[in-house]
Amino acid sequence: MLTTKNEFREKAKRWTSFYRHFPHEFVKDFLKINLTFYQSLALYQMSHYDNYTLITARGLGKTFVTAIFCVVMCVLYPGTKIVISSGTVKQANLTLLKIKNEIYPFAELLQREIKPSNMTIINDGSEWRFENGSTIETVTSSDSARGARANILIVDEYRTVDFVVFRDVLYPTLAAQRNPRYTSKTKYKHLKNTEPNKTITLSSGWYQYHWSWEEFKKNINMYASTARKAAVLGLPYQFGIKDEVVTLDTYENAKARSSGDIAGWMMEYGAMFYSQSQSSVFRQKDLNELRLIPQAVYPREVLGDVDLPDLEVKPRGNGEFNVVCCDPAFAGGEGDYTAYTIINVVPSKGRYLRRVIYEETNEGGIHTNTANRIRQLYYDYDCSYIVLDVASTGRAIYNELAEEDDSHYTKTQGFMSMNNDALANSSREINPYAKENIFTVYATQDIRRLALTALMDAVGNRRIHFLATNIVAEEYLMGLEGFGDLSDEQQAALLNPFVETNALLYEMSAVETEGTGTTRKIKHKSRRDDRYTSLSYGNYFIDLKEREYIAETNRTKRGSSNFVMLVN
Repeated sequence: MLTTKNEFREKAKRWTSFYRHFPHEFVKDFLKINLTFYQSLALYQMSHYDNYTLITARGLGKTFVTAIFCVVMCVLYPGTKIVISSGTVKQANLTLLKIKNEIYPFAELLQREIKPSNMTIINDGSEWRFENGSTIETVTSSDSARGARANILIVDEYRTVDFVVFRDVLYPTLAAQRNPRYTSKTKYKHLKNTEPNKTITLSSGWYQYHWSWEEFKKNINMYASTARKAAVLGLPYQFGIKDEVVTLDTYENAKARSSGDIAGWMMEYGAMFYSQSQSSVFRQKDLNELRLIPQAVYPREVLGDVDLPDLEVKPRGNGEFNVVCCDPAFAGGEGDYTAYTIINVVPSKGRYLRRVIYEETNEGGIHTNTANRIRQLYYDYDCSYIVLDVASTGRAIYNELAEEDDSHYTKTQGFMSMNNDALANSSREINPYAKENIFTVYATQDIRRLALTALMDAVGNRRIHFLATNIVAEEYLMGLEGFGDLSDEQQAALLNPFVETNALLYEMSAVETEGTGTTRKIKHKSRRDDRYTSLSYGNYFIDLKEREYIAETNRTKRGSSNFVMLVN
């Protein structure tokens, strides 16, 4: 029992020192939370290292650990100023939401440290103030963060942050040194400004071309040299299974939904940085810079299953048209996939901009089902053309498409080849009224080379755009009223085109070539290439249509010029 004020202070000092050294014990005693082993390890390292990078698998509670850390620092170190930054304020505010909803209501002692009135969450940036003078501020990772001051900087999902912003805007926020009150006393003045500030970067894995990898390596090198206090920690999904935070089934289901995107799976769940082969035709850096479409366009059955008016299909602009492309499964067996790609084509600066607005794959299937799915997508997206590989099983699919069909929303007159007379004639025998709007492809080496060259040109000249990353997609969808009320299956259906796009870009990054010119051979380092093939043939067709568009535009210009001359 404490009998004097000095005894109380001495005990408080000892316990404070103990808790600062072992923060997980403070969490257990003060917050009544028992952390898992990996959570305790992450919290310990965050507390003890000045430069720290944490790479975690999805589902391991990175935001929860960050929330715990913020509480620990703000309580144990009075006057702490924390700035949490992310690609958007909404993402940064997730840490505050964890504190407010999952920690604060069950921690009586914490309720003495911060008043509910000081826990307002604002979409354009929040600031919480503790009774001991500590603060937590959230900002977006942009120029708007200028003026924020902190002694602890946390950059969440730092791979989504521009390096220039990190270097010139976020890092300079570390201008607020924490000076404990005792340093105001004469005998302790020499200790003022001696407590180092902290930089903590958090993310899932990403590509090694990105600056996030360099930041990760920098902290590794500092740790190895012991020149400065730095550390890194990678937490793959196995930690979650071992500590029973998630089940193996959860990750197996996520892997199944990854649609063969091995690189994406290892980055998201393996906490790894992916290194692309130097001989790859398409650089992952270039492809990711083209992920500029924040919203997918969905088939009718997906939209019909959810009540989200913001996702309704917008009417096409003048001169736009849509193309449905299909690379059919070779034999319809297990492990063999059919890929469908929807490309929205937009006239832009005298050329065609390709917007890949939807990607879908399904395993196996018979040709009748594939033909029906092509019809469905054709009418759902109000397409003008179909691009189809007619080699092998593709020929049976083509024949099915030639027939009239009334099993979908609109009775179809049938389709036939627009570029192959022999195929067109065979279709007329099936249905003389079929519409000539299928661009048929026989996947010869020559065609594959031409398609690859055309796609390289589209990527190199930035005339092709893809759906945004999962992070952007999730943030957009979570912001829609009613999205949170959907079932897991419905939410997964809305996110699936973005997952498929991840797999598409992985397939593209795995394309390699040998030789040059007409002898150049195309190799695929990935197990699958169906999405890439579907896109490349579709883009090749659009290239041909673009030439017609340019020629027609030039004829129109010449005609206008001649008319002016005649008038004059």
